[in-house]
Amino acid sequence: MIRMKSNEITLIESRRGKPMLQMGEYRYYKHSSNREGHPKVLWVCVKWCIGCRSSIKTFENQVISINGTHKHERKNLS
Repeated sequence: MIRMKSNEITLIESRRGKPMLQMGEYRYYKHSSNREGHPKVLWVCVKWCIGCRSSIKTFENQVISINGTHKHERKNLS
């Protein structure tokens, strides 16, 4: 689990076995890292393709920034 202040971010796995982050009811997929094995990663909202530009940057599994606001409704995970 990755923690930052009051936001709890959990590393989860997609249905296809890929790493994802979950913060509250929002999910993020791994968009890029500088190179294979590099600890700096950009995670983007799963709704990026419809214009949501919310993102999370991590370095060595620590959150270094959370950017943008979501442009869509939260997904009900219950």
